[in-house]
Amino acid sequence: MGALRLAGMTAPMVLDGPMTGAWFLSYVEQMLAPTLSGDVVILDKLPAHKG
Repeated sequence: MGALRLAGMTAPMVLDGPMTGAWFLSYVEQMLAPTLSGDVVILDKLPAHKG
């Protein structure tokens, strides 16, 4: 998974298995959050995003 910006992809992460709430939380804390700076984050209705 990764984040898409106008300048391209950022915060890439590869998983060996399905996306779970725990994996998503780890991704947000360790990969995505450090790259954010006044950005808007949009999530879809994936069950892992609901945690």
